[in-house]
Amino acid sequence: MAVQAATQRAQVRRTAEFHPSVGGDYFIKRVSDSEIVSVWSEEAEVLKKEVREMLSSSADKPLEQLNLIDAIQRLGIAYHFEEEIEAALKQIYTTYQNPNEDDDLYTVALRFRLLRQEGYNVSTGTFSEPHFVFARKVLSKAVAMLSVMDDIYDVHGTIEELELFTKVIESWDMSMKDQLPDYMKVYFEALLDFYSEIEEETTSEGRSFCIHYAKEACSQLNPYQIINLNHKFQS
Repeated sequence: MAVQAATQRAQVRRTAEFHPSVGGDYFIKRVSDSEIVSVWSEEAEVLKKEVREMLSSSADKPLEQLNLIDAIQRLGIAYHFEEEIEAALKQIYTTYQNPNEDDDLYTVALRFRLLRQEGYNVSTGTFSEPHFVFARKVLSKAVAMLSVMDDIYDVHGTIEELELFTKVIESWDMSMKDQLPDYMKVYFEALLDFYSEIEEETTSEGRSFCIHYAKEACSQLNPYQIINLNHKFQS
């Protein structure tokens, strides 16, 4: 027993060696009385009132209001101003539907983050660059028109109808549509309307020469269709 007791006394316990508290022993020696707490509470209410006024006065200054909301949230005191922040962000979101093109990257990014954090449905395509819109629209319509043309040649039309159809398309003459069956008339009218739309747009952009190549490309498709059909009917 004596040996065991001596061994226990010889053990050296490690210490964490924490650095001194920044606040020292202030909070141990001083106990806040109710009067001091009351004063602090009053000061806090005054400051909260000032912040609410700042939020209200910046309603017509979106960037200033965004920065203020961001600062409040980062300081961890947003729970004091939940209603005011919600109202401000709602107003910002309403305005966001018609964004100012002069907004810089910082403004747009801050607005996007704050609105997304609060659950607003904000598109990620903030910087929409409508380049080649008309080209994409033309391409989509061209694919649809070619798909219908392919069905006419490959499925529905007879060899005689298709030879006439090819001749009419190569003429690009609306007066020749009466020679066509009804279902081909509908397609031919739609085709001419489609190319008229292209011509109108390209002419307004000073590129009217494009329509010639577009029509030529379409006309070149038809002889190949006829050749394929001849092989099909002969086989």
